[in-house]
Amino acid sequence: MSVQNTFAGRVDATEIRALVTDVLGVEVPGEGSFIGHGGDSFHAVVIVSRIEEQWGVEVEFLDVLDSTPDGLTETVNTALSGPAQQ
Repeated sequence: MSVQNTFAGRVDATEIRALVTDVLGVEVPGEGSFIGHGGDSFHAVVIVSRIEEQWGVEVEFLDVLDSTPDGLTETVNTALSGPAQQ
C-alpha cells in the first residue's frame, strides 16, 4: 500500500481495514471499534505513523483511538483532499 495506490487522491476503505488488522492482529470490520477490538494508545501511535508513511498525511492520535476503520478512511481522505476542499 502506498500513495501511488490511491485513485484520485483517495484511500480505499479496504486499505485502512488491512492496516488496522495488521496492527491489531485481528480482523476489524468497517464499523468495528478500534478500542473494542484491542486497540490502545501504542497501536494508535503505530497507525498514525503508518498513515503518514504510506499516504503522506497526518491524522490526530485521538481520531484513531475514537475510530472505526470506515471512519478512519474518511479522516484520511479528508486530510488527502487538503484544507481548501474541506
